Amino acid sequence: MIKSLGKQDTVSENGLTVIGEAYRAESGFNYASGFRKFGNLKIVEDVAGGTAVTYLCGIKVFDEKGALIIDRKITKGFHFEREAVRNIVLNELMKMLSEVHGGDESFDKVVVKEKIDYHLKQAYYESSYKAISSWAKDLGIFNN
Repeated sequence: MIKSLGKQDTVSENGLTVIGEAYRAESGFNYASGFRKFGNLKIVEDVAGGTAVTYLCGIKVFDEKGALIIDRKITKGFHFEREAVRNIVLNELMKMLSEVHGGDESFDKVVVKEKIDYHLKQAYYESSYKAISSWAKDLGIFNN
């Protein structure tokens, strides 16, 4: 039996907004989906959490009109961590861009990957960057 844990719609400290209802399965795992904004894209992460562990179940990326760009199922037992998700999204976006623009002379794969990587880091680590900066200021490491 699966039990609904109710509608959540909250923002956690790592920038992920939980959407819809969370569910608890007989296994004891809580299943939920959350999204984070990436420019005009929305990255949806499906996770299953248990005692001291969270697994990534899938990743979807939608454009501003709701068109599905990426739909990636994840192998069972894949531990959730922001960096792993960020790298999957980066690689999937690069694969798609290469398929569409690979023959274009102005498409510099290295430059494009660096730009997407930089912006994805901001989307996934913005709250961490703010926290470490605040901590450094509190210790007097930086004065501004």
